[in-house]
Amino acid sequence: MNILPLILAFIIVFTLCSSLFMEEKKSTLLEEKHYSSFMLTERKLRNLLEKKQFVKASPTKKENNEKKPKTLKKDTVYISRRQISYPNEAAKLNIQKLLVAPNEHLYEAAAALIKSLYSHKAFYTKDLEYQVIDTIIEEAKKKKDKFSFSSLPFSKIIKGTTYYNIETKEGYPPLQDYIFIDAKSKPANFCYAATPVLAALLGKDLAKKILEDEKAKWEQDHKHHTITKDELSNYKIPLELYDLFNFSKHTPPKKEETLTDPLTKISIKKHLPNFNIF
Repeated sequence: MNILPLILAFIIVFTLCSSLFMEEKKSTLLEEKHYSSFMLTERKLRNLLEKKQFVKASPTKKENNEKKPKTLKKDTVYISRRQISYPNEAAKLNIQKLLVAPNEHLYEAAAALIKSLYSHKAFYTKDLEYQVIDTIIEEAKKKKDKFSFSSLPFSKIIKGTTYYNIETKEGYPPLQDYIFIDAKSKPANFCYAATPVLAALLGKDLAKKILEDEKAKWEQDHKHHTITKDELSNYKIPLELYDLFNFSKHTPPKKEETLTDPLTKISIKKHLPNFNIF
């Protein structure tokens, strides 16, 4: 009697059982790690929000009227503000003009932005960007003030992933992190436009050149400087694109604060309280 098949069967069963046990153990450890990370990140975010509210609170009496000399804080490592993802309208693309009248430059820029954010993912299909833009325009015109991005039939794009990195193509962002609708502002703020937004409006090569020149400015005094409106004329940008930009350096207050655990990549967002302490 040949017992080799029996031995092989035992080995296979043992291997499968061991594999299942290891996977279950790994899953349990991973769950514990992520739960601990979530709790720790949430606590840090709470402390951050409370600290910000405390700093905003002004004292009722000034004990010392003497002015202290200001110390300049300079960054030692350059990080472009355009490459930081944050829920501030100044970094996003406002497509409200498309609801009023056709605008080829803005329409193509919005499509290019969506393609750059999601084309590397498996769910992306050809011309998906145009389907998304057309649906937004149609739904926003129909529902007006009641329009919400969450009602769009593109669940993956609307939700995004818990963590994403535009530079490394890791994960993908919720659509509202880069596109919004507001009748009071221009399509983009040039001084704070996020890198994907700038590239969608001006092209990748020109956006890259602008980022390089802004970094060169920073290297002179370690202070963040954006290309000015006058300097922008040196880049030979079509005049019709100027109308899409707001060149104000004022940014609207943040509506949300986000904190990400660098180890587990877990991100937590919290709405900022809209009230004064005093």
